[in-house]
Amino acid sequence: GAFMQAPAVGIVAVVDGFISGVAALCAVRMHPSCRACMVFATGLAEEPSAGRGGDILQAALHAKPALAMDLRLGEASGATLAVPLLRAAAALVQAGTLEEALALGS
Repeated sequence: GAFMQAPAVGIVAVVDGFISGVAALCAVRMHPSCRACMVFATGLAEEPSAGRGGDILQAALHAKPALAMDLRLGEASGATLAVPLLRAAAALVQAGTLEEALALGS
């Protein structure tokens, strides 16, 4: 449900791990537009319990992980690390250019 609502609410949905990957794939199959709001914290095959299913999920979702650290810890550890990275990226996108900052000062 959260993955399907992300576009309507205007938020990014972080996918981290096999179970959330399966939920993400179900959401994309029902509402393909929600894929654009998904960020993959780590590789879906990195979770210890994923096995070959993680590789299949990653291919089906065309997932490119934000972090490739081979953590294999589970417990959403990849999402915990990815959220500050996403916030920093959003701040950079919203920041003005040097040219814009100089224009404000004059």
